[in-house]
Amino acid sequence: MDAYNAELIELGLRARSAPDFETLDECNALLAAFVGRIVQSAEHGHINPAEFTLFNFTYDSVEDAIKDRLQQLERVSGQERKAAASRRPAGVPAGA
Repeated sequence: MDAYNAELIELGLRARSAPDFETLDECNALLAAFVGRIVQSAEHGHINPAEFTLFNFTYDSVEDAIKDRLQQLERVSGQERKAAASRRPAGVPAGA
């Protein structure tokens, strides 16, 4: 279980430093696949309830990291759009 949690922690670090939405999407997909692996291990009796509780805590932490970074990227993207719009001459539509 320690290896699972170490892998999850690494994924959380990657999510927190994701430079763009694409990387964050990859982190989210990896997290979803990770859950499948954990469920499969639990079904085979390789994970006890205490270990699963610890995994759940770590999983929640990584999920929060992904959500937090998504909000940060959305905020920056919105600020960049506003800045670009303010530099456009009056009466010129976006994309022109």
